[in-house]
Amino acid sequence: MLLILVAGAVIGSGISEALADVVPILGNAAELGFRVDEVSLAGVLTFGLHLHLKVNLGTALGLIIAAWLLRGR
Repeated sequence: MLLILVAGAVIGSGISEALADVVPILGNAAELGFRVDEVSLAGVLTFGLHLHLKVNLGTALGLIIAAWLLRGR
């Protein structure tokens, strides 16, 4: 179920990005994110973390359509 919702969001976002030149409102997006450049655990393990979420109208519509399709199951 979660996979279908994520797929709906990704597909909706992709379609929205593709149509942003034709329908300008689809190009507007809200962004949220954070970045941790480097975390070192006692010199044994070092990693970085970056999380970025960009939501536009297409993403929201993709989620709504995916949820509607799942409702029937």
